[in-house]
Amino acid sequence: DWRGDEIPPEELNLIVDDGDYGWPLVYGKQTPDPTREDPLGTTKAAYAKTTQPAIMMFPAHSAPIDFKFIGEDALVTWHGSWNKKNPDGYKVQKIRFVNGKPVETSDFLSGFLSPNGKSRFGRPAGLAIAQNGTIYISDDAGGVIYAVKSK
Repeated sequence: DWRGDEIPPEELNLIVDDGDYGWPLVYGKQTPDPTREDPLGTTKAAYAKTTQPAIMMFPAHSAPIDFKFIGEDALVTWHGSWNKKNPDGYKVQKIRFVNGKPVETSDFLSGFLSPNGKSRFGRPAGLAIAQNGTIYISDDAGGVIYAVKSK
């Protein structure tokens, strides 16, 4: 998108009937994109007010590839950025929901990126959940599938 390392953020959106989420003129929580021209007949700022804001935002270019609900919470695979000075993503996160609304995130499976961000050891891609609760996570860089089981 060539907007820089930190914009636009990755978004979690609540889908509503006839909802307009703004892209590519607006992103995040109704932020107009300064690199785009005004839409026909209005300004980006006025248009932004008519769009649905993200309900949760994540670091730009983290590349969410899969998202699955497990009970009331969700897991998301962050495939990882390839073009940022300081890489983001490269993990699986849990998004905790309360009363149907996302409230916080926590790392579910990490370690695919070195602490200094210079080396990556995998790129989480897909999720599958077996009937017995085992969570399968594919890694399309390492060519492996991880099985995560409860104790």
